[in-house]
Amino acid sequence: MLIMKKKVLSFTLSSLVLLVSFFSNRLTVVAANSETNDLVKPGEAVLVEDIGMELDEIEENIVEHPYGGGELSVPPKKRIMAKREMAISNTDPNYAIFVTNEDVDQREIESPGEMRWYRFSLEQTSKVSILLQMVDSLDADIYVFKLNEETYQLEYLEGCARGGVGELEYYTSVLNQGIYFFAINGYESTGLYAFAFFQSTLDSNWEINDKASLATNFEIGDNTFAGILDTPSDIDFYKFSVTKPTLFNYTFLSENGYSFVYVGSQGDESGLFTIAGLGDNYKVAKPGTYYYAVYSENGAYSSENAYSLKFQKVSSLSGDSRANIWGISTEAGIVFETNETGTIYYVNGNNIDISYLYSQEINSSVGNQSYYITIQNSLVNRVDLSQSGLPRPVFYHSSTRPAMDVNKKPALKLTLYGEHDMYLVHCKCDGPFSMNNYWIDFGAVTVIVDPDTGKLIEISDFNYFYDFAPVGTNTITVLYPYRDFIWVQ
Repeated sequence: MLIMKKKVLSFTLSSLVLLVSFFSNRLTVVAANSETNDLVKPGEAVLVEDIGMELDEIEENIVEHPYGGGELSVPPKKRIMAKREMAISNTDPNYAIFVTNEDVDQREIESPGEMRWYRFSLEQTSKVSILLQMVDSLDADIYVFKLNEETYQLEYLEGCARGGVGELEYYTSVLNQGIYFFAINGYESTGLYAFAFFQSTLDSNWEINDKASLATNFEIGDNTFAGILDTPSDIDFYKFSVTKPTLFNYTFLSENGYSFVYVGSQGDESGLFTIAGLGDNYKVAKPGTYYYAVYSENGAYSSENAYSLKFQKVSSLSGDSRANIWGISTEAGIVFETNETGTIYYVNGNNIDISYLYSQEINSSVGNQSYYITIQNSLVNRVDLSQSGLPRPVFYHSSTRPAMDVNKKPALKLTLYGEHDMYLVHCKCDGPFSMNNYWIDFGAVTVIVDPDTGKLIEISDFNYFYDFAPVGTNTITVLYPYRDFIWVQ
């Protein structure tokens, strides 16, 4: 269990403890041999466990003492530009003390019901946080107002007003441009209080995400976050959901030494696991919702120095429990799935369908030409898993007679067999075209498949147009820039 303790202000007051815990399903994964294409035997299980995190609990924006004051007006002529170092009583909003990021102020509530006033200005949308602590005999609350710059009235927004003496108050919100006031209200008794004020703009689009229930939600694809921890107690939670098993990776960079952790998952089928040979940053997530968090173990924070967090989806998976052998290429972004006999096959979660038909009849006074080339996908019954015929990632560049027009892209090359002949090349020509005659039935074919659809891009071997046709210029260009699949069973 990971323990994080944070000191919020400089004087000692008690804080509370929040236990955030998730419990994910455990999956067993067989280690893979990354040096060869050999499928490996069961080995050591590689588990990814969730983390129970004990955090300094600061429940935000709890209002048990609703604001009950009357209308407040702060016309410009009455306002004083008060600063913290000035010897001034700030019990009137017109004498509110101006605060900026990281200001800390300590004063005293001298009579029950007294309000101490402060103000701040935002030039753009910002996250604002106020952490208030007090002596054990005092119950003080935070109330936040926005100045109506036309009527000069203070319009109450929200606050944090917990019941009970000596309780920590934490207000945090994302506020728009404007002038704001807040009051420290002595709800019960008298005594010293102190607060810290924080203001930041860099990642206000993601905030407020200080706990799992407020986690920044995103659809995993190619997502980059530039975030900050802007208070000593700030924690940034992120979450994503998948409906199909998904292979993804992440990178996290922080100059402040922040930590990035997997917190846990939700969902009956959820579970996260690592595949040996890919590196710790690569994970497979089963259907469910997954939570990660960025935090500082020593209370470090910065409103300007951002961390970088990137999630990148490699591929979806089929979710077919029978497909228990995977070939993975993180370089190409391809995952091929099959079983021990090769009778089940998917690419990036898509069924592989290599159906193909080319049919043309040309009749003339000088001769006749009949071309009929087909792959009957219904007769295909297994993929070649021999050492010499293993599927592999390739880069499809171009061809003159593709089965499907696609832009140059990573693709899957594999050889498929049929129980009976399923690849027919029937080209019958006479007269001056007799050189084009070719008639043979094949029980196997090597193809290039689109990983995004599972459909046939091109016939690789044997291809009538590229390997035999004596007339015309037909070409195919396939490159091999990727390492062979990492195989996992």
